[in-house]
Amino acid sequence: MIAEKPTKEEANVKVLEKIGVIKSAASKHLKRAERLGLTFDDLVNAGVVIGIQAYPRYKKESGVKFSTFLYKSIRMNLISYLNNQNKSVCYPRDVKELAYRIYKLDKEYSVEELMRFFKKSERMIEAAIKFNDEKDALSFEGENEGFPVSHMFYKIDDFTNVFVEDFLNTLDEKEKAILQLKMNDMSNVQIGHEVGLSKSRVGNIIRLKIKPKLEQYYAEV
Repeated sequence: MIAEKPTKEEANVKVLEKIGVIKSAASKHLKRAERLGLTFDDLVNAGVVIGIQAYPRYKKESGVKFSTFLYKSIRMNLISYLNNQNKSVCYPRDVKELAYRIYKLDKEYSVEELMRFFKKSERMIEAAIKFNDEKDALSFEGENEGFPVSHMFYKIDDFTNVFVEDFLNTLDEKEKAILQLKMNDMSNVQIGHEVGLSKSRVGNIIRLKIKPKLEQYYAEV
């Protein structure tokens, strides 16, 4: 027998009964929210919405307490919410594709040389170079060296839409959260604070879990 889907009213009641849990999860992101001009109430309201959306996925028979399920769901998904509030420049797909092609060249070329080589406008070349300059520090190896993770998503118009991609379905919630934060130029220490892990644990997850999956994904697209 298939269990009935909970009603919105039931979800509202069950989630609002745990407002203390919601506030606790929201408090973990307060500093970052304030840097984006958001208040604690903004986080709590977003947490309520996330909790209501997550409620139908809760399975009592799993043995996990609802408060634990709710806390983890809200804490992880608030990262996505905050990323969506970031007003940073969003580069078009064709600029990201060109940026990756420029990045793979064996030496540096002038704008004029790149215009002739790729048959692109000066504005297009300069935008691609700017994208590379901004994203160059985002890597998997240490803080400022290694393969730039941003280039592995050069086919995606906006990173906030990455959850619709098949690749993200291979990651668990914590891995998704870590990857999002890494794409937002956060250090492993900062990421660890956001997701409740040590710096070394974050580094291991990136190196041993996320990086191999990303490289496999990139090889297949």
